[in-house]
Amino acid sequence: TRYMTGEVDQNISPMRVDRVSLDPMLDDNNGQGLTLHTTHGDLGAIWHEAPESLQAVVLASGSGGGFNGPGRVFYTQFAEDLRQIGISALRVDYRHPADLIPRGLDVLGGIDFLKSKSYGPVVVVGHSFGGAVAIAAGAASPHCCGVISLAGQTQGAYRAGMVSPRPLLIVHGERDTRLPVLCAIQI
Repeated sequence: TRYMTGEVDQNISPMRVDRVSLDPMLDDNNGQGLTLHTTHGDLGAIWHEAPESLQAVVLASGSGGGFNGPGRVFYTQFAEDLRQIGISALRVDYRHPADLIPRGLDVLGGIDFLKSKSYGPVVVVGHSFGGAVAIAAGAASPHCCGVISLAGQTQGAYRAGMVSPRPLLIVHGERDTRLPVLCAIQI
C-alpha cells in the first residue's frame, strides 16, 4: 500500500470509513459533530454541510490536533464561510496529533468519508504541521483535486512535488513568529 511514505509499507493499510455516527459532544455553533468509525479507529470530525452541493474541503489543524486551525477559531469561521457559498467542509481531529503518518491517514479517512457521500474530488487545507499533513494526504489520494498549505512547516512536506499535476497553493506571511517564510520558499 502506498500511503504517506510514497513507498510500499506492509504495516500501513489504507484507512476506510466503515460507518459514521452523530456526536453531539463535538458539535459547535455551526457544525455537526461526527465520529468516523474507521479501520484504524474512531476519528472525530465536525461537518459543515452545504446542501445541494458536491464540492467539499477537508481542514487539517496544526500539531496540537483538535478542530481549529490558525488563530484558534479561523477554521470554524472559514468552514461556515465556505458553507455559505455552497462548499461543504469537514474539520478532522487527529488520533495521534504529533505523528505525521497517522495524521495523514486521518485526513485520508476524511477524504474517504466525503467520497462515500458522493462528493467530487476534494481540496485539502492544512495549517502549520497540518500543511505537511495536507500535502502528504493530497499526494496520496486520487480523490484530491488540490492542496492548500497555510504557514506550513517543511518537515514532512517533501511530498509537495507528488501533488502535481493538481494545484498546490502555499500561503505564508512574512511576519510569522512561529515558522519563517523560508519554509514556504523551501516547500
